[in-house]
Amino acid sequence: MQENNHEETLDTVYETPVERTIPDDLTHMDHAAKPGRWGKFLAIGLLVCVAGAAAASFFFFGHGGDFKKERIHIRVDAPKESPSGGIVTYVVHYENKDAAPITHANIAVEFPEGFVFTEATPTPSNELRTVWNIGDVVSQKEGDITIKGQLHGTNAEEKVVRAVLTYTPVKYRGDFTDEASVVTTIAQSVLVMNAKGPTQITPQGVAQFEITYGDFADVVGKDSVRLSLRFPDDFSLKDITPKPDIGADSWSADVLQKGIDPTTKQGKITVTGNFGEKANGERTLTAQMGFLDKDKFTPEVTQDVKVQVIQSNLLTTLYINSSPEGRPVRLGETMQYRVTYENTGSTAIHSAQITARVDSPLVDWLSLKDTKGGKYSDGVIAWTEKELPALANIPALAKGEITFTVRLKDASALADLRKVGTIKSDTPLQVSSFIEAQYSSSEEGASDAGIVQTKSDTVVNQIATDFTFQSQARYFDDTSAALGSGPLPP
Repeated sequence: MQENNHEETLDTVYETPVERTIPDDLTHMDHAAKPGRWGKFLAIGLLVCVAGAAAASFFFFGHGGDFKKERIHIRVDAPKESPSGGIVTYVVHYENKDAAPITHANIAVEFPEGFVFTEATPTPSNELRTVWNIGDVVSQKEGDITIKGQLHGTNAEEKVVRAVLTYTPVKYRGDFTDEASVVTTIAQSVLVMNAKGPTQITPQGVAQFEITYGDFADVVGKDSVRLSLRFPDDFSLKDITPKPDIGADSWSADVLQKGIDPTTKQGKITVTGNFGEKANGERTLTAQMGFLDKDKFTPEVTQDVKVQVIQSNLLTTLYINSSPEGRPVRLGETMQYRVTYENTGSTAIHSAQITARVDSPLVDWLSLKDTKGGKYSDGVIAWTEKELPALANIPALAKGEITFTVRLKDASALADLRKVGTIKSDTPLQVSSFIEAQYSSSEEGASDAGIVQTKSDTVVNQIATDFTFQSQARYFDDTSAALGSGPLPP
């Protein structure tokens, strides 16, 4: 059967009529064009390129798309601690440990609040300086982005920087990401400042605040340093030294640096004033020192000075030469001081202390006469209940007074003080005096006992000096022209 089938098939093939076209002219034959030598070379070259591309694809693109996301990694290195205002360096490290490359890679960095960008390598790809376009990253390749800037913050504040790597693996259409973050803790500030003032005061008392700051000549960004004060609403400013050069309450780096003492490496700002007559309770003066960046002030150090304004019941008044105002006095004159005190409240005052301060190098303290026996030390006379028993308990509405005298030095002493430089030629000749007082608001041992402090206004007495007159005779003609070259001989 099989042989018959084969025979039938062959018969069919061979028996199938075939139409042939026989050319009329058989005297010559037409031959089809064969490829030349250059055509053969071109074909061989295309074959080699295809084979090379296939081999490169095998090694470059991996083995059948065996992609592992965990082989693409990003890391951020940063210091664990940094002083506020100091320069920090962030290093963003990326790497491709996969067998295949990644494409369209970019890294976006989210900086913490208070970070001021200064430079980076390589250069960021956007104006905000937060994105870096990496492009393609072949297998086993890694790289770094180094970022530097100034970091500001409060003490012990944690600053987090975050970096996100976005990329597309080959043979994939979707984006993949990897991210990392790190924390830097603010240890302290490169700027040093301290503010202090009275803890308690009466509305009429003179409050003095002192703000000291350290030398910042070696601090990065020193030219942008600022110091600013914020006063309570009901505080009346009487004097401030040195004067602010930015508004009424701020100082630039130039003014602050000029105020640095070369010996102590510190500068000082002194503020004096008082509170409103009806002021009562806690008041706060805030001092801030920091940096100015593009018109934005970033405080590095902030200190609040809290003051209790107390309506004191102990009223003190200072009279000098029978006047509460500063009247002129003369060299060699004896100054008579009278200090009156009064309990204006409805309850007794306990453990009172009264202090008189007299400031002038022209006061002769050896001439001091004090009938109450106050303790003297360096221009200060103090009376407590030991020297004046009445101060132990001052009943409601009770009054009292203290008197003492002191003499001013004469003109020869003034000349000597000027010779040694204690008093300069342009130094005002005056005596400044004021009274300070304090007392306990409750009886000794009581749980609610507190110390109330008061300070009077300063009384300034200008010192008048003697003038020397000498008479001379001169003659003039009718036109008021002087006759001769000098006075007539006696």
